[in-house]
Amino acid sequence: MKKLRKKPAKKATRRAGAGGDAGVGKAILNESGRLAKQALAEKDPQFTIPVRANSNTEWDEASRILRMGDRKQIRELFNLGQARKFMQTTLQQRGVLDLLEQDKTLSLRGMYYKGLHTIPGAKEKTFGDQDESDTVLQDLEVLLGALREELHVFAKKRGTMVGNITVRDAGDEINCRRMGTGGYAIPSICEPDVIEFVNCEADFVLHVEKDTVWSRFNEDRFWEKHNCILTEGSGQPPRGVRRLLQRLNAELGLPVICLLDCDPWGHHI
Repeated sequence: MKKLRKKPAKKATRRAGAGGDAGVGKAILNESGRLAKQALAEKDPQFTIPVRANSNTEWDEASRILRMGDRKQIRELFNLGQARKFMQTTLQQRGVLDLLEQDKTLSLRGMYYKGLHTIPGAKEKTFGDQDESDTVLQDLEVLLGALREELHVFAKKRGTMVGNITVRDAGDEINCRRMGTGGYAIPSICEPDVIEFVNCEADFVLHVEKDTVWSRFNEDRFWEKHNCILTEGSGQPPRGVRRLLQRLNAELGLPVICLLDCDPWGHHI
C-alpha cells in the first residue's frame, strides 16, 4: 500500500459523543429505560432535548466547530401539544435501533416510510410528511450526541470528486485519477470507517459550486495540470461532501479553495 504524501494532521476518529454503533445503541437503550422508569414511577415520561437554534450554538475556536449550548427543551407524553412529537421520537428511535442491530443503513426517505403507518384505533397517521420525520431524526442526533451517519441514516447522494487521490470506500479501492467524465460519486456517509484515504498526491482541493463548471474543469483535466482534487456539491453541498472536505483539510492538511457565485447564495455556501 502506498503511503500518503500528505501526512494526517491528527489521527482520524469518529465524532466524540455516542461512540459509534455500540455507543448509539447503548444511548437509545438508556433513553428507553429512563422513560420506562418514569412511567413505572407514575411520573410523566419526557425527553430532554437540546434546543436546535442559532441562539443555542457556540463557536469552539480550539476545534473550529459549532457546538450546542446548554439550553434544553422538554418533550412530554402527557401534553396535548407535544404527545404527537413524543410518539414520533420514540418511533424513530426504535427504527434507528433496528438499523444498528441489523447493521444496515437507510435513507431519510426510507426512515419516513419505515415509520409511516396509521395509528391503531385512529385515522391519524404517524407522520404528515417527510419534513416531520426529518426533524425528529435531527432531534435524535442532539439527544443521543451522535451524527446522523452514526444513526445509520443517510441523505440522497449528491456531489462528485476527481483528482490525485485514492480512497477505500467500504473495502473497495477507488483511484480518483481514473474516473472518466463522470467522476467518483461522493457518498452520503464519509466517516473514517467507511471512507479511508489510501494515497494522496494533491497539493490542494478546488471545490466548485456547479456541476457544469466541474465538468468543464474535469474535461480540461485541471486537476492533473494543477495537482489538486476537484469536487462539486451541485449548489449547497450536502453533509457528505462537507464532511469529506473537512476531513481532507483536517486529516491531510490540504487547503480547500472554493469557486462560487459572487452573490448571497455563494457567500452562504
